[in-house]
Amino acid sequence: MTAFPKMKSILKYFGLIFMLAMVSLSWGADKPIKLEPGQSFALRFPDLPPTLWQQISHKPSQPTMSVFLPTNYTPDKPFPVLIFLGGGGGSWAADPAVARKLTGEKDFICVNLPYFRKELTPPELGINKEDVKFMWPLYQQMLAKLEQTVPNINKARRIIGGFSNGAHVPAGLINEIGEEAADYFYAFIFVEGGVKLTRFDLIKGKELLLLFGGQRHKDWSEVFAKPAREAGVKVTYYEMPGVGHAFPEKYYDKVAQWLAERAKE
Repeated sequence: MTAFPKMKSILKYFGLIFMLAMVSLSWGADKPIKLEPGQSFALRFPDLPPTLWQQISHKPSQPTMSVFLPTNYTPDKPFPVLIFLGGGGGSWAADPAVARKLTGEKDFICVNLPYFRKELTPPELGINKEDVKFMWPLYQQMLAKLEQTVPNINKARRIIGGFSNGAHVPAGLINEIGEEAADYFYAFIFVEGGVKLTRFDLIKGKELLLLFGGQRHKDWSEVFAKPAREAGVKVTYYEMPGVGHAFPEKYYDKVAQWLAERAKE
């Protein structure tokens, strides 16, 4: 008389285990994405190593790329991409907030990426050459998934840049990865960073926008912008007088105007 209730309990137990297994397999899986104007979404990469921000914060999360489709997005024409990276340890890359402000949420597919570091060495957070070598294959995976998800990306008009470490990353990619990375991007934006770039020859004829906080340390127009121009790089330089190591929003318009011109090309 007791066998039947026991069997029901056993079946219920295994049913619960099955449900938990299914949840585990689907945890973090990307939901189907509708490509619509003004749409925001995240692409997750559970198989990638922890991000630098995860290592700093000691909080579990999956490496994530965030994407915003411009308000004038349409699937029947190609759109350029703006990847704008933050300073310091980066972030969760949960929202391409600065890129959205710089573009006015128009004309560009906005993207934010996290940073990766094979080994965290606190308190130093400056991106170095070993970091970019480690990051590039991971970025390639993330960017390939982006282009699979949004098929009408203009691959001839990818722009990457950022503030501080966000400028050091593309500079390091050019120096250390070489033509493969340099040729992937159409133009670059360096705000208060990226001054270790030496391989100007790899971006000859490409666009480089520079914003620096006056003569806080050096006259970057002379020690950096000048040799870049001499090497054939199309440099646009803006000084931010009296600004320390920062990117105040009052200078966003300078970048916005520059981006608007590139969107027309």
